[in-house]
Amino acid sequence: MDIEKVAFIINETENCWQALRSAFGCMVENLWCGAFFIDSNIEKPSNLSEEEFKEHLESFVVDFEAEIYTNIKADADKYEHIKYLSLEDMVPKIKAYQLIVPF
Repeated sequence: MDIEKVAFIINETENCWQALRSAFGCMVENLWCGAFFIDSNIEKPSNLSEEEFKEHLESFVVDFEAEIYTNIKADADKYEHIKYLSLEDMVPKIKAYQLIVPF
């Protein structure tokens, strides 16, 4: 089976940046990736400014066509490239991926 679509499920805030970096690595290899933040806040790593973190998110979504979703409305409001979805609405999207990586 050739894997073309990978979903990253993030449910712990401290894994936010590592999951996004892993998704980026997959995107560089021409895989379609999505990040799904479930009951987990999205926080920038300490070595990046808020602006740098937002630029990375923009690059993931715009340049690499990644999908980033959260079920926390405040995070979707804070970061324009992250979309809000309820957990119930995430499930069908996640099912469309061939490989699911939990973080």
